[in-house]
Order: sequence, then C-alpha cells, then structure tokens
Amino acid sequence: MTPSYRDILPRQAELPRRTVLRAGVLGASALGLNAMLSACGGQGRPAGSTSADTQIAPPGKAKGTVSMLAFNTQDQSTPGAKAHYERRRVWLEQNPEAELRFDSTPFENMVTVATTRYRAGELSDTLSLVPGTLQDGVFPTLAPLDRADFPDLDETLTLWDFTTLKPGGREAAGIPIGAQGTIWYYNKALFAQAGLDPENPPMTWSELTDSVQKLKAAGITPLTLSRGFAPFFLYAGLLVQFLPQPEQISEFRTGKISLTDDRFAVPMQTLVDAVNDGWFAQGWLDKEDSDAEADVASGKVAMAAGQIGGNNNWAVFDQKLGKDGYGTFLTPLHPDADEQIAYLTPDLMFSLNKKSENPAAARSWLAFIGSKEGQEIGLTLGGVLPNRTDVDVASLVDSPALARISTLMTSVPANEVALDFLAGAASNTFFSDFPAALAAGDVKGFLAELQSQQEG
Repeated sequence: MTPSYRDILPRQAELPRRTVLRAGVLGASALGLNAMLSACGGQGRPAGSTSADTQIAPPGKAKGTVSMLAFNTQDQSTPGAKAHYERRRVWLEQNPEAELRFDSTPFENMVTVATTRYRAGELSDTLSLVPGTLQDGVFPTLAPLDRADFPDLDETLTLWDFTTLKPGGREAAGIPIGAQGTIWYYNKALFAQAGLDPENPPMTWSELTDSVQKLKAAGITPLTLSRGFAPFFLYAGLLVQFLPQPEQISEFRTGKISLTDDRFAVPMQTLVDAVNDGWFAQGWLDKEDSDAEADVASGKVAMAAGQIGGNNNWAVFDQKLGKDGYGTFLTPLHPDADEQIAYLTPDLMFSLNKKSENPAAARSWLAFIGSKEGQEIGLTLGGVLPNRTDVDVASLVDSPALARISTLMTSVPANEVALDFLAGAASNTFFSDFPAALAAGDVKGFLAELQSQQEG
C-alpha cells in the first residue's frame, strides 16, 4: 500500500508561513468533458498558424464592448462580485478603448439563460461556469481555447487538465481559475483538551477513529454535519480515494462503472458507521450548512469537512477561531484505499462564446482573469485560492491555514470525483436524499435508486 501523505508533507508546526501554490503533481484529467464538449469541434491548428478569432488583443489594445454572463455579480457586496468588479476596473484602465458589461443571472438559471441567449444570437462574449456536468447544457456554445493562444497562462496556470477537451490535449473548454476542493478543519483547543496533539491532525482513517474516540471520552462532540452540502464534502473526499484515476471517471461517465459498485458503497458505509457510532452532533439532520459551520466556529464541535472556499472555509475560521486557533488536513486515508488523493477542481472555468463578435477583446479579458494580477484580486477580494505558480499566497493573505491548504493541495495527486458527473435527476436525488440515506443506513437502496436515475 502506498503510504499516506505523512511521509510527504511537513507537520503543521513545520510549515513555512510563506507558501507558494505550485504546479507539480496535479495530473488528473477531466475526461468527462470530452463527451460533453464534442459539439464544440476543434482539431487544433498547425503549429504557428493563427486566425482572426483566436488572436488576443495586445496589452492595452482591446477595443469595443465585451460582455460576461456570470452568476455572482447580482449582489456587488459578495466576495465573488467584488473580485469581478475590481478586475473589470483594472482591465478597463489598461484598455481605455474597451467596455465591459456583466450580464448577471442566478446560478440555478445559468443553463437556461445561456442556451436560450445562444440560440437567439444574444449570448455574452464570455461566461463564468462551474466545470463538470452541472452546466453541461452550456458547453456546446463554447469555443475551444488552445492553450498555445495564452502563452502567459500556459505554463503558470495549473488545473488545465480539468477543462481540456481531450486527455493530454491543448484545447480547453475554458480557462481554469482558482482551486476548490474538500478540506477538513479542526479546533486546536478542543484537540488539546482531549489529549490530542493539536499540531498533528489525523492522516489515516484509523487515526481519525482514534481521535474521535478520545474526543468523545473528553465529552467533546467530534464532528459536525448538516442536511445541506456538508455531507457531499465528506463523501467526496473519501470517494475520490476509491476512484483516483482519470480513466475511472471516464468509465463512470460511459456507464462502465456503476453507482452500485463497491467503490461507491464502501466509503458511504464508512460514513453510515460513523453516524451510528455517534461521531456527529445530535440533530445534525436538521442543521443547515451555516449551523454546522457555526458549531465549529463557536468551539462546540471539534472538526468539520468543508471547502477551500464556500461553506466551512478558512476565512470564516480565521475570523471566528483566530488564525492560530485551528488546523487543516486532507480527508484521511481510508484503509481500503491505496493512496492519498485530494478532491480538487478549478473553482470556476471562464469560457468564450464561439459566436462572440469581439473575440480578440474577449480573449484579452479572459487572459487578465487568469493573470497574476487577476488571480491576486480573486484571492484578496474573493477569497479564492489561486492556481498560478507565481502567486505568493501568504504574502497577500495573512492566514497560516490558507498557506497550509495551498501546500496540502499540491503535495498529493488530485482528481475529480464521480459525483460531479451525475445525470440531472441523479444529481438532484443525491443532494436531496443523501443526508437522510446516511442517517437511515440505506446504502444499497440509495445507490441502486441513484443508478436507475443515472441510466434513465
């Protein structure tokens, strides 16, 4: 069995305070996008060839109006909107002959709005999307982006493989921006109270089990959960260890691997066992995600599985627990898994409408979002972990936890999780019924129903 990341990663107390998000072992590939994006076409261009619609306006020379369809610009007080508007301000200063308009839409309406506007010839020049099948109805509207057309982003940007059209290919459905995935948070004071080393979090599931028992013995609730997205983070972090290869995600997408496979059942049963053993706060099935987050932030519960950004995230705990009051760790290695794998994807994917009337300026805008300055804005205003190799995270954000997260997420291999590629009906069922299925212990019945919806 491959050792866990215990032998790869320095312990929490040894981590440098200035950690740079670097490239290296993020070798997963989004094979599922290949099928979804086949309508985009694009066989690449001969070396050295260019065309008018693949050129990027030179720095400072973008002209005309560029628009972007985005789901987080309606409320300008949100972190994501603040980052977008600041990027726009800077890009327009650099390109005084250009204009940039945000076309806002609620997240849940993105597919409908984008496809309707595309058919009417009114789709925005660029789009802010989530990679995966959640918005796959939009993908046929996108122009393939050859990485060679973005020389400044080609080698400095990681996670390209999660948006490429073909395994190992150079054309992408969009530019990957930021890093998102599952990370665990724990209260150091509660660890110390239970006799655990607050600088040495659990790295294997057996270590986690031991920590849980010691916390319980000390009268401390070990973990929080909710009826919302929190169970997804918990399951996804385990499931990726059982389907660690990009080829396996492709096999799931094509139906060769079923949801009734033991590789789905074993990690789910592990969580059912944890529920039955009293790992989680009482009444968790009635809690919202914000309640679960508050449990850890207030010191009522020792640990939570959360996100790099979004729910249960470092920014919340920096504020409510203090920057040195908590630690982070990857989902512990399951005894039936072979190696430590991180669930990691781009935070967002910024794409180009293949019928854009101003592609050169639109590509200039996309290139700026992915630039060092653009991602630094995303970090400082939006709280998004950069996926560039030249952004010094700790010099911009004083958060030891974020520095550790950037190291964690680049110290082990990473892959997408099959749950990102559930069919529409199956996805709806998973998010609505998975928490109750955990509480009821109905592993086989839940996965069988999910598989029937995946096939139908």
